[in-house]
Amino acid sequence: MLSTKRMARNPVMKAHNGTDVAIFGGSFDPVHVGHLAIAQAALDLELCKHVIWVPAARNPLKKRRPFANDSQRLEMLRLATLGCPDFSISEVELQRSGRSYTLQTVNQLRNAGTIGGSVSLLLGDDQLEKMTSWFDWEILLSQCCLLVYQRIYSEAERLQSAIQSLSTACLNAGVDARIKLVEMQPISVSSTGVRQMIASLGQDGNSSDLLFTKLGQMLPPNVFEYIINRNLYGGNR
Repeated sequence: MLSTKRMARNPVMKAHNGTDVAIFGGSFDPVHVGHLAIAQAALDLELCKHVIWVPAARNPLKKRRPFANDSQRLEMLRLATLGCPDFSISEVELQRSGRSYTLQTVNQLRNAGTIGGSVSLLLGDDQLEKMTSWFDWEILLSQCCLLVYQRIYSEAERLQSAIQSLSTACLNAGVDARIKLVEMQPISVSSTGVRQMIASLGQDGNSSDLLFTKLGQMLPPNVFEYIINRNLYGGNR
């Protein structure tokens, strides 16, 4: 649950100078309570002072496009972060045509004056394993610290192995690996699982009420209402 001390009107995008900004990128298809808990943990652990959510237009490492369209995912993010002054949303990747690369995003935000100095990337341990396949990853890591959280299906040994492998790759590339853990209990919710549950709503009258209750625990209330009202992800009630 989000800390009440941060509840206020959600601010417009503004400049955040220094080394206390974390970029949280992803499809957010849809955004769920796990995403919010991760971002909040990074703040509460003082790993950053502000989180910029960056919904991706198209991940170059994923074959499929998001299920919800750009405007729908953006609106769900807006609803989920409403009232949290330490959160803001950037549309930089949605406004960029073609595939989107994190290094481009960091440079564009810096050139626009949105961020200053170095910046952190908030990402899951599954992305840590793929880091050396990212576009110009050496340049990216020379500019950014990594704030890594453990996915629910990952094991601690796998996380440590990924950190060691990336640290070795950075050493060989002459890059200083700056990796910090977001120490929190993994959240047992995923966007894929949420979409599958929503799609099954109404298909079995005996289980719809139970699924509806479970989904209400996985999604911010206003996001859940938005999804149901617009029949996103094939859900019906």
